[in-house]
Amino acid sequence: EKIVEEFGLWFRDVREKSGISCRQMAKVLDVTPSYLSQVERGVYTPLGVDKLALASVALNIPMTMMLKMANRCEHCGSFKKREVELATN
Repeated sequence: EKIVEEFGLWFRDVREKSGISCRQMAKVLDVTPSYLSQVERGVYTPLGVDKLALASVALNIPMTMMLKMANRCEHCGSFKKREVELATN
């Protein structure tokens, strides 16, 4: 899915520009480096709200930006409906 891939690429770019390795970030997020790598490659959906909050602090990125890039609601943290679903309902 496009959103999953875009989040992963964006997250990896921000992490690398911050000078944080995949292994270091995985430790901060309490996930395996393999899992984080798969998130960054778009294999898995964007991180959960709890992990996004940890990443937000570690990367000095506003939580609102993390939620937006992960396509999550700023109020409840759930995934936003896709444009296609909205158009067909």
